[in-house]
Amino acid sequence: MLIDSAPLNSNELQNPKEKDIFERFFSFILKLISEMLKWTFRGIGSMASIVLGYLLVLFAIVTGLIGVSGDKILTDYKDSSQEVYRDYGGEDKIAYLELSGEIVEEEVANQPFIGGLKAITPVGVENFLNIVRADKDFKALLIYVSSPGGSAVASDRIFEVIKDFKKEKDIPIVVLMGDIAASGGYYISSAGDYIIANPATITGSIGVIMEAYNLEGLYEKVGVKKNTFKAGKYKDILSDSREMTKEEHEMIDLMINDAYNMFLSRVSEGRKIPFEKASELAEGKIYSGIAAKNAGLIDEVGTLDSAIAATALKANLQKYKVVKIKSGSFIDQLFSGLSYKFNNILGVVNPLSIRTPQYRLLYKMP
Repeated sequence: MLIDSAPLNSNELQNPKEKDIFERFFSFILKLISEMLKWTFRGIGSMASIVLGYLLVLFAIVTGLIGVSGDKILTDYKDSSQEVYRDYGGEDKIAYLELSGEIVEEEVANQPFIGGLKAITPVGVENFLNIVRADKDFKALLIYVSSPGGSAVASDRIFEVIKDFKKEKDIPIVVLMGDIAASGGYYISSAGDYIIANPATITGSIGVIMEAYNLEGLYEKVGVKKNTFKAGKYKDILSDSREMTKEEHEMIDLMINDAYNMFLSRVSEGRKIPFEKASELAEGKIYSGIAAKNAGLIDEVGTLDSAIAATALKANLQKYKVVKIKSGSFIDQLFSGLSYKFNNILGVVNPLSIRTPQYRLLYKMP
């Protein structure tokens, strides 16, 4: 019997599963390049490149996490939900949570490509706080709020989420305001124990707004007549094809006042001031950080450094770490740029935004 003594090449020594992974990877790359060329020449252009580019990055990262056996994703990595932002020594931690964007319901924020990821939602805030709840080393919470407000219902839910967390965890909660923390942004800020704002921060705007379009004159000008079929006298309230009646105005005013009184009661509760005092400071007035301090709407004018120092002082911490609680999953962050582009495009042309009957705690520039 003859024995083949020729040495084995490197391919024959390679693990079959590992070889299969790389073959599939290079096959994917070739197909990806082919599809990118096709899409580009068909005129889809830059948007196709963005989508396929993100997919390529995602695939490369996932492939890099696969072990040689190809059986499972490696799990030996640092908790991705926390990032040390400032380190002053010690094991105690201050949770640093950034809330930026419009306040919306979770259902709206999660619409693919239409709902922007740069939003504040009740479920999102709850998820952030659950991370803090689960770690006994967190001794205080610093919340950065930069928001013009938004949904009245979502704002109230977030206020409740923060208050419930405070009762359960019993740690100091300091709020630092950003460029703007007005209307609903102030609503959720008032749930904190101590509020700090930059001198140039725009805040206040304690009030409720609802808007509806009356396009009757436009319809007549362009020769469009809208036929409405309804069962119920007020079913077409806020219709864009006619003027509102006196009764409908009174109905909307009553609803707006209910939401406004709820807003005032939350400010009164959070800031520990009489309802009448909150009412005097409200009426939709806006304040700079300095004016808000003089009015008693905030406690201190300062910066991020002074907010961190104030938080540590309230928690009696000498040595500590400031740990940033990251916003969103890896997938959310990966596709946030793409979602932002779609949101900008559809926000302009989306006709549904004209007929959104909701009152909002939203600061709007004239």
